[in-house]
Amino acid sequence: GGESYNSNNTEEVLNSYSDVTRGLQDFTSKHSILQANPVTNPGVGLTYDKVHSSVNTAVAELTPLFRTKFPSAVLNIESAFRDKKLNADAGGHEHSGHLKGMAIDISNVTNLTGNRHADLREVYDFLMSDAMKDWREKHNISLVDEIKSKNHIHIGFGGEL
Repeated sequence: GGESYNSNNTEEVLNSYSDVTRGLQDFTSKHSILQANPVTNPGVGLTYDKVHSSVNTAVAELTPLFRTKFPSAVLNIESAFRDKKLNADAGGHEHSGHLKGMAIDISNVTNLTGNRHADLREVYDFLMSDAMKDWREKHNISLVDEIKSKNHIHIGFGGEL
């Protein structure tokens, strides 16, 4: 089962992690299926992108599975860690996994069809498929379809939303 991280003090939680990846570029550069795309919400500002090590583990395990379905596609990540102000500015939930570095938002898919919503839908359907059930359960993944409402797929890790 996945771990759950419960604390109201974001900085305390982040500083207690032994392996926190800092910077959206640092995070995405570790994974061939990801790239940073922080400009899709102009006016909101950039996320601080401290990502819990378990997110890196989950994405590393996702990579070969993703490649079987999408040989050259790349997921554009617009958001990872947010502090309380940035989360509020972005319209995030007050208990969002973003506050703990336990969530990412996929805003676009490169090297698929070029139709943003259709490409996001195809990725979402794949992540929700039976083929991905073991991965979802192992990492206690929550997937939120916000394709029409916010132009992205939200992925929570470790039981976080």
